[in-house]
Amino acid sequence: MTPAGAASPRARGRLPAWLLYALPIVGYLVAYATQLGSTTLGPSRPKSISGVFSFASTLLRDNFIPGALGGPWRWLGNGVEAVGNPPAPLAWVTWLVAAAVVIISIWYNPRAWRAWAILAAWLVAVDMVPVMLGRGSLAPGPILGLATRYIWDALGILTICLGLAFLSMLGEPALRRPGPELRTYLRPALAGVLTALVIGSVVSLSAYQPDPTAAAGKSYVATARVALADVPPGTVIVDEPVPEYVAGGVFFGPVGQASVMFASLISGQPGNRTRFIQQPDGTYANLMEFDGWGRLVAPAVSGIGNRRLPHKRSCWRVRGGTVNVPLQSVAANASMLSIGYLAGISSQVMVTFGGQSQPLNVVPGLKTAFLPVHGSGDSVAIQVISGDMPCIGGATAGTLVPGLGPAIPQFAIGG
Repeated sequence: MTPAGAASPRARGRLPAWLLYALPIVGYLVAYATQLGSTTLGPSRPKSISGVFSFASTLLRDNFIPGALGGPWRWLGNGVEAVGNPPAPLAWVTWLVAAAVVIISIWYNPRAWRAWAILAAWLVAVDMVPVMLGRGSLAPGPILGLATRYIWDALGILTICLGLAFLSMLGEPALRRPGPELRTYLRPALAGVLTALVIGSVVSLSAYQPDPTAAAGKSYVATARVALADVPPGTVIVDEPVPEYVAGGVFFGPVGQASVMFASLISGQPGNRTRFIQQPDGTYANLMEFDGWGRLVAPAVSGIGNRRLPHKRSCWRVRGGTVNVPLQSVAANASMLSIGYLAGISSQVMVTFGGQSQPLNVVPGLKTAFLPVHGSGDSVAIQVISGDMPCIGGATAGTLVPGLGPAIPQFAIGG
């Protein structure tokens, strides 16, 4: 027999309960700190202390409490951008109901305060602090506080805390039980609250308007999935932000880039795998870019092109080892230059536009080279550095856009 007061062998082999909770918490904190240190979007400082308090009060007063009791019944906006807009009288009623629930739980179970402390800690640590660090400098506190997507996770914690507050725990004294007279009033009150919650939830759901661009976003992602699966090995894709309706909002930095959104869809062996680049610089075997439907197409430069070649000529004349390609007009504030050429052997040339020069490695074949530029100019000069001068067919200075040629896939997938 086990002596009185001594733990059984089975109990001695178990980890303390607090350690079972502490270990995953420490693991999550380490993972969070590691990811936070490697991200390019570090935490930001809220605009003001008053904004922090207005966010916290709005989140609780007009978002969490009404939402937990069937709200918000009325919305501003639609889709992901929709925010709750509960009527003031109904919000007041939910506050009274919430206060009554807390008071009654503590009256019959003095230890119930621990359950509400857990809920409060969750709301602060999970639903308030991260939002303030990530979005506090981008939007006013009251607007952030009305966004229901920042608080939906707390409903699961609320359910657990309700159980902790109103149910007897193993090994603890039984809770006080209300007298017969009080039970007569509590049961109808509880039934009324549950009925109002169900009706309010139905009203809130019917009032919520889905995002009208959801189908377009679904189509874009489905098309991009097919495109990335069908592109030739070694394809290079120009990385750009995906449309707002695909990302579900406006994202700054790399978060909204196609390379991040579709990283899990990239396949192929190392060295022959599809890869993303910030901007093209040189000649590529398979250079592509996403268009507005999620298809992959060859990019092109939209801007000022070269003048028409002299009659019966297919290449611009070489004079003194230099080709000068005149443009139709001044290309102002160009960011990308494309040069079409035909080469029989590899060589290297120097390309000058807008007073800036940069080398270009010429590869054999009928190719189009892309070079990033900064400035304005009305001509492009090309001078041989080594090898032979390729046949220069034309040049365009402007901005990089998706081309109008064949697409992968040929048609967008329906949303």
